Amino acid sequence: MFERLDYKTGAPLQLLRTYRDSNLADQYGAYLAYHPNGLLHIKGQYNGNQKAEEWYYYNDTSKHILTETYKEGLLVKTELPDTVKKSKDTLQYKDEREANLKGGTKAWLTYIQKNLNADVGQQSIMGGQVQVLFKIDAEGNLFIFI
Repeated sequence: MFERLDYKTGAPLQLLRTYRDSNLADQYGAYLAYHPNGLLHIKGQYNGNQKAEEWYYYNDTSKHILTETYKEGLLVKTELPDTVKKSKDTLQYKDEREANLKGGTKAWLTYIQKNLNADVGQQSIMGGQVQVLFKIDAEGNLFIFI
């Protein structure tokens, strides 16, 4: 995997793209775009140069404003978070449960303590904020995007 990071001189990261090849022609994996203020603007995944799974869009204050779902590069669903009804009980089936990291909360805290450098935000040009994007699959495996 190869990552391309785009910056403007003296500014925070603007764009992160992941590729499968060294020519940076086959976009595969994480795609992150940032507002000029350094906050996340777009988060998504590519699979063979096609948008895949969920794409999340945020305004310049980090408020989630739009979700798009893609299948094989085609947009299949658009959702505005403010219009989605929130129910008290989101479980639809008795065997559904929230995703948990293998080892539970203790394993998550241990992972964060070992791997997160809290000084990164303070040492950055804009200073002060670190965002960690992750996914936990049905088996409890952790995937860190940035």
